[in-house]
Amino acid sequence: MGAAGDFDGDGRLDLAIIEERQRLAFVLFNRGQRRFGELEALPGPPRPPYALAVADLNRDGRPDVVVGHVEMPGSVYFHAGQGHTFQEVSWNDGKGTVYGLAFADFDGDGWPDIVAARSDAPNGIWFSGRPKTGR
Repeated sequence: MGAAGDFDGDGRLDLAIIEERQRLAFVLFNRGQRRFGELEALPGPPRPPYALAVADLNRDGRPDVVVGHVEMPGSVYFHAGQGHTFQEVSWNDGKGTVYGLAFADFDGDGWPDIVAARSDAPNGIWFSGRPKTGR
């Protein structure tokens, strides 16, 4: 399973994919002229991924990678500034298997929320909002 987005801000669509056998999520950065770089693993330990989608959850103008796992909390990978680095943030309660993802602002606060379809657990909405700044 995969999804496209310009993760590094260079104007070319990159690819995010999950690999169930390796239990990892990867990004393939587009080098242009129909060429992609090597698989670059997203951070975190190996876990069984099952669903992947792309959305700009932190409203920085760059797409983020969202992964749903099998009976484990999911992962949101936010681009961490320059280069090909990402910061992982967990979401959901880790119950069931996420097999579908969608995004919309369900509570009207201007921030996209995560909707997950799951097997062996209730489907749910995880509400996001303005990041806490510590001020």
